[in-house]
Amino acid sequence: MLVGGGSYLAAVKSTVLPEWLSMNGVVVVMVILRSHARGRTEVGDVRFWGVLSLAGLAGLVVAYPVNVWLVKNQLKHGAGGGARRLLRQAAITIRTTAPGA
Repeated sequence: MLVGGGSYLAAVKSTVLPEWLSMNGVVVVMVILRSHARGRTEVGDVRFWGVLSLAGLAGLVVAYPVNVWLVKNQLKHGAGGGARRLLRQAAITIRTTAPGA
């Protein structure tokens, strides 16, 4: 039994497709960019880190629309919902407890 109820198998089934779609966008772009980069592939080489950074950024650009679509179609939950609620509550608390409020 999971903390929020439901079964482990149901949780795995609801996670596999969204994560597969999301991660394949990132990984495919990163592998393509990294395979076309010339030069040494040693960790101490500046070019290695530059290409890795660009590949990560390109992967983000490809994966972001996929993740927006997944959240919009309720195949994946957005990570910002809880944070927004907490920030809103903190703002209310600050306004009501501030001097002169």
